[in-house]
Amino acid sequence: MPGVLAVLAAILVLGLVLRVGTVALTLTGISHDVARFQVRSAFFGAGFTTAESESVVNHPVRRRIVQWLIVWGAIGLTSILGSSVLTLTCLGMVRRSQQPGEDERREIALWKDAGSTVRELCLPAGCQALRVSLALDWEETFALDGRSDQGFSVKVHLASVQGIGVPPPSWLEA
Repeated sequence: MPGVLAVLAAILVLGLVLRVGTVALTLTGISHDVARFQVRSAFFGAGFTTAESESVVNHPVRRRIVQWLIVWGAIGLTSILGSSVLTLTCLGMVRRSQQPGEDERREIALWKDAGSTVRELCLPAGCQALRVSLALDWEETFALDGRSDQGFSVKVHLASVQGIGVPPPSWLEA
């Protein structure tokens, strides 16, 4: 249940980001309908090649707003997908998939950084959850025609993983 709440909270925050982006572009002089479309296009990474997008990228404030929306879209969609996977993956499911006599496996998730191999995230004995810390590396990337994104590309990587254990409440002990 907490995983479902995490997904719903992420969707709520992303909806708020879309709303704030629409208002911000509207304040720069774009009509509400065009601003809403451009925000969604930038956020979801689809359809941002329209003629209307030229009015966005040629204005410095609008360009900055859209660049942040692109970053938030990449991070936000990744967190929703990650939360969904971790919601559906639990130690109980792992235990049910083990054959009798096998050693207990406690791998509950997989992580893959860009340019690296897949890493299994294991739940330490006595722990009920993992705290996963991510780090962002800002880097400059270039389009095929040589244009720079001025350092607005983000590479997300796994910084640390810690097990979280909560002792059972006293009323559960016999």
